[in-house]
Amino acid sequence: MSFNTPVRIHFLTLLRFRSLWIASVFLGLVGCQVSPWERELFEPGNAGTAVYLEVKHDVDGLKEDLGYAHPIELSESEVSGFLSSLRYVKDQFLSERFEGALFTAEEVGRVVPSLVRALAEVGPNQRVRFVVMRTNRHFSVFQSVDCTSGVVFKTAPDEIHFAFDYLHEELAEDSMDPREVSLHREPTEVVDASYTLVPPEGVSHHTGRGGVRHPRWVTVDPVRVQASAASIPGVVETPKTTASPSASKNVATPSPAVASEPESSVTNAVRTITEFRGYAIVQVGDTFYGLPRANDKAKPGDAGVFSGDSAGAVVNAILEAEKSGKP
Repeated sequence: MSFNTPVRIHFLTLLRFRSLWIASVFLGLVGCQVSPWERELFEPGNAGTAVYLEVKHDVDGLKEDLGYAHPIELSESEVSGFLSSLRYVKDQFLSERFEGALFTAEEVGRVVPSLVRALAEVGPNQRVRFVVMRTNRHFSVFQSVDCTSGVVFKTAPDEIHFAFDYLHEELAEDSMDPREVSLHREPTEVVDASYTLVPPEGVSHHTGRGGVRHPRWVTVDPVRVQASAASIPGVVETPKTTASPSASKNVATPSPAVASEPESSVTNAVRTITEFRGYAIVQVGDTFYGLPRANDKAKPGDAGVFSGDSAGAVVNAILEAEKSGKP
């Protein structure tokens, strides 16, 4: 018994080391997979943000011809409005699901200027990546850093893609500098629904090959992004002095401006939000209307005038009317 026992222990020890060695090699191979995307810093952005341009390489190391419909011309107010409308849901162990805004107004303000400039310069064989870091405090003592990261690209005149790989998730690196963190996921391949992007009205999740739903990837028509500018609190587009809800012939191109102070007549003021396919989308109190630009006498309630609780809802109504042939 005393002779066999040491031998058996030694043999089991060898098996255990062999298993650990095989597991280490396997994990090493998985961890060392090289992403086909090469990232180049476009602008470091403001504190905790960064914007990159990415190109994709094939198996031979050559740059792939992606053929995207770039550049993407959007204003800061339009991108700010769209990002502000995004929400996310997180499944939590032994607790209720959490839902909240994907970005704070302060985070949007930090990342959007660089993001808009990158979208205006991105080439047809590139995509734009943006990263936003956030510090969270726990019990007023501990703190952690989480990351929200996504890519933007346009495949057709009416299709802009926003695909995210991280939605407020903690990374291995405890740094607020996006350039010091490792992003190992491919945004267009994530199908894990433990973190899910909640798209705004009129925007849908991307459906891939075989009907696979991508919970962190949305596809949106640029006109809906443009209409999102109306959702930014405190932003007024070309305020008009008249209290009448009639549309004016001289509606100017939208130019964002911060309201200086609230007025008692603000509920009656007409505010031009944007122009869309021959319509001036204006706000009267808390309601939005699509007034035909060709008819300067048009007013809320007239035939051919669309209304809704947001500029996006009005745009959707106009698009649906066009499809049905009843504008």
